[in-house]
Amino acid sequence: MGNFKVKVYHGGWFTYKNGPLEYAGGETTVIEDIDGDRWSVFEAYAKLKQLGYVKENIPSLWFKDPVAEDMEKNLKLFKTDADSIEMCRIAKLRDHVELYLVHKVQEEEMFPDVGYIDIGDKEGMGDISEGLELVPYGGVDEGGKQSEPFAAESGAEVDNEVGDDDVDPEVSGFQDVNVMSKKPRAMNKNACVNEQFENVEGGDSDEGDFDHQVGSDSEHEGFTFPVHKLQKDMSQYKWEVGTLYASREEFKDTITAYAVHTARSIRGEETWQLRSMNLTHTCTQAHRVGILHLKWLGKAFKKKVESNPKVKIKELVSKAQKKWNLTVTKSLATKTKQIALDQIQGTFREQYKRIYDYGQELMKANPGSSVRIQVQRSPDLDSEAPASSRTNYCIFQRIYVCLEACKQSFQHCRDFIGLDGCFLKTPQGGQLLTAIGWDPNDQMLPIAYAVVEAETKDSWSWFLSHLASDVGLDKMGRSTFMSDQQKGLLPAYDEVIPGVDNRFCVRHLYSNFRKRFPGLQLKKLMWKCAKATHWRDWDRHMAEMKVVNQEAYRYLIAIPPRYWSRSRFTYNSKVDTLLEKCSVTCNLLLAMLCFCQLCL
Repeated sequence: MGNFKVKVYHGGWFTYKNGPLEYAGGETTVIEDIDGDRWSVFEAYAKLKQLGYVKENIPSLWFKDPVAEDMEKNLKLFKTDADSIEMCRIAKLRDHVELYLVHKVQEEEMFPDVGYIDIGDKEGMGDISEGLELVPYGGVDEGGKQSEPFAAESGAEVDNEVGDDDVDPEVSGFQDVNVMSKKPRAMNKNACVNEQFENVEGGDSDEGDFDHQVGSDSEHEGFTFPVHKLQKDMSQYKWEVGTLYASREEFKDTITAYAVHTARSIRGEETWQLRSMNLTHTCTQAHRVGILHLKWLGKAFKKKVESNPKVKIKELVSKAQKKWNLTVTKSLATKTKQIALDQIQGTFREQYKRIYDYGQELMKANPGSSVRIQVQRSPDLDSEAPASSRTNYCIFQRIYVCLEACKQSFQHCRDFIGLDGCFLKTPQGGQLLTAIGWDPNDQMLPIAYAVVEAETKDSWSWFLSHLASDVGLDKMGRSTFMSDQQKGLLPAYDEVIPGVDNRFCVRHLYSNFRKRFPGLQLKKLMWKCAKATHWRDWDRHMAEMKVVNQEAYRYLIAIPPRYWSRSRFTYNSKVDTLLEKCSVTCNLLLAMLCFCQLCL
């Protein structure tokens, strides 16, 4: 709308003393460079504050066209946005618009003896004291039609805070008042104010209480509104009319935080501004606040979840109860924790979308590394059918990673590889496969890992074939493999590296044995058989088990001893371990990382 000027009449009063209605006394101030796009009632009060007036002492504002001579007919109440637009239109035509202030009346403590006035008497008004003039009641009636402004005795201020409900309908729109003359503090006559001022003579500068500049394009600081700042304890938050919010979401989050901290259920342009408020609560405090939503709760618990991603759900429920005295259900707390984790780590779905970026970054940071990704594409993706009739999708299925440094290090380690798999506790599921070697210090050395859909013969064969191409088929053929009794693994050995030496982890073997044959005596006998270094010792311990429990003996004798007893181990690997502890430990660490994020 452009900039315009406002000619402000202040410090005076409306009167009929000289005949027609006029504004007597006071000063005139011209405020320049008013931004038409920002002009409103709130902007007007902000400008008037620089002149030394506060909103509480200004019951009403009136405006009119400068060329209009009849003030009584052309004077309009400045109250709504429609009035702001009308003022901008007038200023565009006339170069400026006139604004009149009505000041609050301050009554004397001791009234002169002018007679008793009863404006509530239906029989009529009280006796009118001598020396006082009739004053028309100003304001807006119930139908929205503007009534006439106040007129008063010369040198007096008028209060228009009497509502329509306080005046009997049978009485005319006039009342007699007794007032004392007291002008508010104002500027010198004909003072000129523009957007570049920093302090005004006779006015109070409150720039220190504001943070956001409004309505100025110059290099100097203009008038500012307060900017919202989030507080820890929102129950004592001080609401101010004119406060600026960065976005709609910030304003809604502030309302939600206030509702939660005060335990009250509040119903419910890029910059949001507080224009009205009602801080009088007649409702009782509630243990359930309907305005509370997951997004706000996720932000509130973000630091808690970030410091401890494994925080229990009941701890979040208890924290909400202690902090806000609110009831948060377990399902709501569970969803809140997931939202907080998504805000911290990002969603798993978004990470799967960037799986190719992850692979490229691995190969860039580790030249020579192997990264292979297998996806499931739509069958007709490469067909010659029209694009509109083809289905286009690409679903992640597997990823295999073998870093160059690990690949070269394994060439200098013992010929021993531990294989293991574990579930990934993510929304997408899947299983993690690992190949772990032993270095000369009996420490674990991760060789390769993969994320697959499940532990099957096909997935293990896919993993072993890529492993053989990286470490070499000769090295793989000389190595000894240790794993659990996974059914798909033995056929995978025969397919990729037939005749390779392999063992079973005795801990996994005993876990299956204990389900059918519990007891300490059988446990000791089984471990004696596993630790036996000579085949005669193994025969003796197995005979003892046969005496104790023949079913347990038949269960173990069905498993060839070369898989689980030292008495039948070969000497190629130079490793006689019975446990796959390195693979299990590495799997736990990798699974924990996978739970936090997909990219390991």
